[in-house]
Amino acid sequence: MSALIALVIALVDLPWLARHNRRIAHPPTDNSSAVIRYLEESTAPNAYLLSDDVMIPYLANRLVPPPAINLSFAATFKFDQASAKHLEAALHDYPLAGVVAAGRYLRNPPLMSWIEATFPISTPVHADGSDKVIAQIYRSEREKR
Repeated sequence: MSALIALVIALVDLPWLARHNRRIAHPPTDNSSAVIRYLEESTAPNAYLLSDDVMIPYLANRLVPPPAINLSFAATFKFDQASAKHLEAALHDYPLAGVVAAGRYLRNPPLMSWIEATFPISTPVHADGSDKVIAQIYRSEREKR
């Protein structure tokens, strides 16, 4: 009888588990898989990262500081000198492990200047089985492996 009850509970919970499992709900693209794997291997769980694709830190079980969520949408964040000061102030409470630049950030020269000045160590991430660079990971210090 208890096995039947356990089976019923499991069947009731299965849709909820599938719906809320981020790897099922948002499977990584082939290109982002290498970046996700790199972040999982080189950053601490629940580390804070900036990213132009917020799904990358999310799928790597990393966090994006709430004040920086809209940085992934170029239309909502015009980066200039005042923006840099605002960003630094907003991120003061969130120790950033680094920045993932995989697309939109790379096309924003003022933002990239701030990223490169703040996080001077850059590591390219290549697509699986390819020499193609699909993202740059910026950090303030060398990785401790």
